[in-house]
Parts: sequence; structure tokens; C-alpha cells
Amino acid sequence: ELIIDESYMKMARQNGLLIHPYTINEKPDMRLLIKWGATGMFTNYPDRLHSVLKEK
Repeated sequence: ELIIDESYMKMARQNGLLIHPYTINEKPDMRLLIKWGATGMFTNYPDRLHSVLKEK
């Protein structure tokens, strides 16, 4: 369950903050956070994140 939402991330990014949520281990969550503007993320499964990043 994510404890952050799109509006919070948008506000943070508009204020010049980088966002690196943790620990994101599921592909749907990775996709969503990337869509929302995450600038990085911590995961126990870097291969999954790599796979998601290659989808673009």
C-alpha cells in the first residue's frame, strides 16, 4: 500500500525536491510512481525495476 499520492509528489517536485520512495517491489507500483514523477526508488528487486524502465 502506497502512503503517498500523486498530488503530494507533484507538490514536492514543483518545490524542487527529488523523490526516491522505498521499498517498492511490485511492478504496478513502480509504473505508477514513475508516472507520478518519482526521480528514483529503492527496491529489493532491481531486475523488476530495470524491466519496467525498459518498457518506455
